Amino acid sequence: MGARQSGASDLRLARLARDRELLERARAAAQVAFEDFGFLPEETSVAITCDGSPCLRPDARVSVTTSIRVRLPYLPAFLGDAVPAAIPVSATHVATVGRFGGS
Repeated sequence: MGARQSGASDLRLARLARDRELLERARAAAQVAFEDFGFLPEETSVAITCDGSPCLRPDARVSVTTSIRVRLPYLPAFLGDAVPAAIPVSATHVATVGRFGGS
């Protein structure tokens, strides 16, 4: 990274095929984080959207939404039909790619 990008994320300009690879790597990284906290893959999801193509072009906006189903602890089995055993939790983050993009 040059002086104009000091402190910026290591984002690079990408073409569509490269975008797919980067998005899959992001999903895999999120899954590792979920697993570190004991969440099963079927309890989690990651949605990544871009405001255009290529996804990581200068000034592009990338939105990531993660969702998990958090199991309620100590819920007696007989309440399973009356009370949900898990609740959905989600978070969204939108980031803007640096104006100067990648190298």
